[in-house]
Amino acid sequence: MTRMFHRLAPRLRADRRGLTTLEFGFVGLPLVLVLFGIVEIGMAVRVKSALQYATTQTARCLVVNATLCNTTQAAQAYAVTQTMGAPISASAFTISTAVCGRQVVASAPFPVIAHRVLPGVITLTARSCYPT
Repeated sequence: MTRMFHRLAPRLRADRRGLTTLEFGFVGLPLVLVLFGIVEIGMAVRVKSALQYATTQTARCLVVNATLCNTTQAAQAYAVTQTMGAPISASAFTISTAVCGRQVVASAPFPVIAHRVLPGVITLTARSCYPT
């Protein structure tokens, strides 16, 4: 058996068929994971940006346009229209009066696709205040 292995070993070392497939297997999986991570981070940044924009515009609307944002429900509905299509509900926005003026705070869950690596949901928050 050992003699047969010694005769076969040089032929196996010289055979390069399938080596490219093996190398792609080593490189391909980490590459795909990095690409999915980049997409996931990009989606989270988009939702965070939409949340910040909506809070800023709603705080401004509360002070500048009292007819459009005259009640809390109307201001929350206006905030939803300012989210640039991000899936954020009206209940995510909290409106109050603070020392700085009219304050809008938003908190929305962001479900992570790669839930086995990171926690299942990340909470994104934004805060904006417009002076009265």
